[in-house]
Amino acid sequence: MINKNNYKRIFFIEPNLIRGMGHVVEFPISLNKYLGDSSNIFFIANKNVYSNIRKRINRLKGLISKSSFQELDSGGKYFNADLKAIDKRYNLNSKDLIVVLTSYWNEIKGANTYLRDKKINCPKIVLWIHQIYPPQENFKNTLDANFIKQVKLGWKDTLNVIHSQIVLACTPSKEMKKYLKSITLTDINFLPLPYECIKPIKSNNTDSINIAFLGDGRYEKGLMMFLQAISDRIDIVKFHIQKIYSRGYNSEEKSDFNALVKKLTKYKNIKFYNHSLFPDKFVKFIGSMDLIILPYHPRSYDKRVSGILIQAIQHGVPCVASDGTWLAEEIKKNKCGVIFKYNINKDYKYNSTYLNRAIMEIIKNIKVFKSQTRKSMLIYREIHSAKNFINVLQKVIN
Repeated sequence: MINKNNYKRIFFIEPNLIRGMGHVVEFPISLNKYLGDSSNIFFIANKNVYSNIRKRINRLKGLISKSSFQELDSGGKYFNADLKAIDKRYNLNSKDLIVVLTSYWNEIKGANTYLRDKKINCPKIVLWIHQIYPPQENFKNTLDANFIKQVKLGWKDTLNVIHSQIVLACTPSKEMKKYLKSITLTDINFLPLPYECIKPIKSNNTDSINIAFLGDGRYEKGLMMFLQAISDRIDIVKFHIQKIYSRGYNSEEKSDFNALVKKLTKYKNIKFYNHSLFPDKFVKFIGSMDLIILPYHPRSYDKRVSGILIQAIQHGVPCVASDGTWLAEEIKKNKCGVIFKYNINKDYKYNSTYLNRAIMEIIKNIKVFKSQTRKSMLIYREIHSAKNFINVLQKVIN
């Protein structure tokens, strides 16, 4: 627990909390449960947050006007205005701690401006960075050298001057920290992921093997590659595929994607889920699987943590992931899955061949991989928990 002698109130802000999917809802719910029904803990979400989310989190208010990646050229003016409105509402002071659970340029610039204008009696603000590159309508834009250059210039502009009351943090990716430290002299701290570690799901004892692709269907997450990899049908297993919020594809890729879905929908051993799962159901679903497929693009995930990989390990479920990613490093370290070759200069059809081989390799040795992954369960449940998040946060802010 945060030392109450230092901070009287804690405000957790998630600018992207609108609907019930992903870390933007998982972390506030987990922290809310861990910290209990305290009158000194507040949660603040996007103004468009769904009513069913409000019911799950105590004292949740929808006060943030823009999500992290809206109006990136605004210089953080919207988040600055939001903080000033929150200040007026709660009379913020130096005994308050604000933790922004997802931060990008808008939140960093907005917090800087807010603190500069407030001048005295300022709260401490922790800004937690999750990714380097902003999402693009066509993911392949992120491979362009000019785009990469512009993003780095954007970070340089953002991190040029950081107020003394700001603490910068990132998810536990060494490559992300290395990138940010090449730009700023400000300390960058690691924060673990505050998952709610429910009781592990009992291992699936049925004859069939259950394999899942979970999360949204962005191009960089490799859903289309996965569909291609299983399009020749692997009949000895059952596939469970979330097909939601698919984006980042060009027109030709969208056509290919729809054709693959149409083809695979006919197979009895393949089931599509066209809806998101609330955190408690999502983690139970992960735990009921035998294998999770994470064919993420190295350009997007070389410096980015995967929450689904962490959750899979927390429940003893092995994974298949792309080489050149943070996920691959975790799998190597824990021997909890198979890594496949991913050539960023080739298309999804080329890379799907290597993904298919990796899936077949792990299927043939599924019991061995599940046994090995279970060896890392407890340490991952301890590290990436709400309790440890608060403990590390305490050290970071002092």
